[in-house]
Amino acid sequence: MSQPLPHLLYEPTGGSAPYPLIVYLHGSGERGDGSNLEPVKLYAVCTYLEQGNTLPAYVLAPQCPLNLSWGQVINRLDATLDDFLAHHRVDERRITITGFSMGGYGAWSYVTRNPNRFAAMLPVAGTTLYHEVFIPEPIDPCAIGATPLWIIQSAGDPIVHTDRSDAVIAKLNECGIEYTYTRYQAEGHTDAARRAYADPALYEWLLKQVKS
Repeated sequence: MSQPLPHLLYEPTGGSAPYPLIVYLHGSGERGDGSNLEPVKLYAVCTYLEQGNTLPAYVLAPQCPLNLSWGQVINRLDATLDDFLAHHRVDERRITITGFSMGGYGAWSYVTRNPNRFAAMLPVAGTTLYHEVFIPEPIDPCAIGATPLWIIQSAGDPIVHTDRSDAVIAKLNECGIEYTYTRYQAEGHTDAARRAYADPALYEWLLKQVKS
């Protein structure tokens, strides 16, 4: 049986049980052995909460092991989520997933293998296309089925180039998948994460999603 991953947990503020759950998957630079979870707080949902903002939802932020990618630890992600659900009052119709960079790929990887588990997916500066470091094998974006999807990308990203996201968008159009696509004009890879995860509209969108 797979072991749950070490993780950060943020408790809901406001609202009432059962609560929504946002799963956040970090980028490649925040991987570790579980002895130090501080890097998981960089750039994203955790930063938003650490700055004093609140959400009426649980936020679960696991840490990917060193030298592995999220696609290689899907079984452990499953074990982490299953263990969490067994011990917390979560509305399982309102579980959403978001991720930055390698975590964006991780969200694609997880949802395409478990399309009925999540109410929505929001990858930031992440792609399904092959990348020799982050992505062991390409993923078919059409496998998300009817899962609501919002893709965020930075126009000047030197790591996840816009041609990768453009190729994903073309594939989604080809198979008739609905999506929202936001392309920031900011430069740099982390700019997209800093801007996206500081925007309350991102959380409003995640929290309004309910799996049918």
